[in-house]
Order: sequence, then structure tokens, then C-alpha cells
Amino acid sequence: MKAATKRVEIYDGRGSLAQAYLMASLGQFKARGRTEQDWVVEMQTKITHPLTAEGLQQIAAAIGREAEAKASANSEAANFVAFKLLKIADLLSDVDLRRCMAVAAARTPISALAPQGTNPTESFLSSCVKQP
Repeated sequence: MKAATKRVEIYDGRGSLAQAYLMASLGQFKARGRTEQDWVVEMQTKITHPLTAEGLQQIAAAIGREAEAKASANSEAANFVAFKLLKIADLLSDVDLRRCMAVAAARTPISALAPQGTNPTESFLSSCVKQP
């Protein structure tokens, strides 16, 4: 049976710049003849979330090094992407923001993940901000 995850690497010709992981959903697991318990075990033991502040900082640094080393017409765009990744990493490192997101997640019912016609920002703020 194939593994539930697939690693995708983006190469610059000399080495890996970034990696992403694709993981099978519960439905895909079941379609392959595996059980829900197999999926739970896989999620808890093998599949980790690759989007961390440290990971983004490392990707940004690699992009920045490549932009500096090659000094091509794409260097400005690469530096812009690296800068934006660092900004996202800063957000992921913000303890207060993470706490607010945890509060919002705890207060929000699972049904909120279903497609809705409401403004996502308003929905988030209504779950995150204490109502009088």
C-alpha cells in the first residue's frame, strides 16, 4: 500500500528550494481499502504540518541566497517573495495572534468550516472578540 503522504520538491537546478507534502483525505484512505483508524494513526504519527515560522524563514533564506547568487532579472521578484514569506513567519510567531486563533477555534463549531455566504473576516472576529 502506498504511503499517505507524497513529498514534492521544487528544485533550482542545484538543490531543493522548498518542499510540500500532500496527504490523503479520509475518503481517499477509505477508497484505498484502509480504515478510519488507519487514517487517525497516520495523522497522529506520520503527518506533520510543514508550515511553521522556522520553516518559512528557512525557505525565505534559501530564496534570498539564490537571488543574490544569480543576480538575474528575477532577483527582485525572488527577494520580494522571500520578504513576504518572512512577514508570514512573523505572523506565525506572534503569540498573541496564535492565542486569539486558538480561542476562535475553540468557540467556533465545526459547521463553520462548511462553505458559507458570510464575510470570513467578520466570522473570525465574531468568534475571536469577546461580545458584550
